[in-house]
Amino acid sequence: MKLKKHTLCVLSTLLFSSGVFAAELHPALKHTAEQYDKGMKAADASVAAQIQVARDGYLAVLGAARKQEERAKRPTGVTAIDTEIAAVKAGPIEGRAPEQLPSDVLIYRDRFIAEMKRAPRSNDSVRKHATESYLKWLSSMEAFAKGKDEGLLNAVLAEKKRVLDAAQKNEPGAK
Repeated sequence: MKLKKHTLCVLSTLLFSSGVFAAELHPALKHTAEQYDKGMKAADASVAAQIQVARDGYLAVLGAARKQEERAKRPTGVTAIDTEIAAVKAGPIEGRAPEQLPSDVLIYRDRFIAEMKRAPRSNDSVRKHATESYLKWLSSMEAFAKGKDEGLLNAVLAEKKRVLDAAQKNEPGAK
């Protein structure tokens, strides 16, 4: 099955060159594989950026709440906020908020946790579409190479295996 020209253009637009695995690939696969790999990295970077924006926003809210607690001379609130700040900086937060965390901060905490969960899922459809398009292209290359170019055929099969293995690792629930 051949991909339509506009599908390859869209894929090319979304995905940029990276060089990952390029040295090992058959020349006929190299450019498109580089585009695919760069696109996967760009998608992951987009998720990291979304999470960073949410983290920075929540830390700003916590900083403002800390100042308010200091002005009100509530040391337990300051301690709870300091605990929350340390947890956010250490990595993903889940579960219950620290005791004595000001109630007006809790909604921002819930939003932050929701964004931490949403951001990776927002990337799934982009990765899935790019992977499906690339696999279709590889299948067309496989059909072309059968009986004509054993080296290309072997390279295509190896690349399909790499892409499928990587996709399986990124599926929800995969280990």
